[in-house]
Amino acid sequence: MTSRLLSLLAQIEDAMRLNESPAVERPPERFVSYFKGIARATFCDGTGSVCLHSFTLADGQVCVKAELVWNKPKATATCAIYPNKENFDWQRAAERIAETWLAGPDAEAVAVAAKASEALPAAS
Repeated sequence: MTSRLLSLLAQIEDAMRLNESPAVERPPERFVSYFKGIARATFCDGTGSVCLHSFTLADGQVCVKAELVWNKPKATATCAIYPNKENFDWQRAAERIAETWLAGPDAEAVAVAAKASEALPAAS
């Protein structure tokens, strides 16, 4: 599962690029630790970063937590993704994370993040 982190970051960046986000005008700095199941893209314009953490829950479900960090003003939002079904739509998940970033660091962004998490439920 952790090998998907880098491609998910790339899909998030692509979705942001399609929406003409200034944060991705220059390629972000990336960090990936497959051993720890974490990945981060830090935007070179200083606006913030997107961090991904992949882990297995106690019931065996895989979860990818996305934490969005904005630097000005200092704010965060999180989304949980449960890619446990066979035909999980990674592209749509990346688009929803990008939408949350583009919504900005305010109450609306937190609402968008919560909606994104609800729209990406765990498989039964």
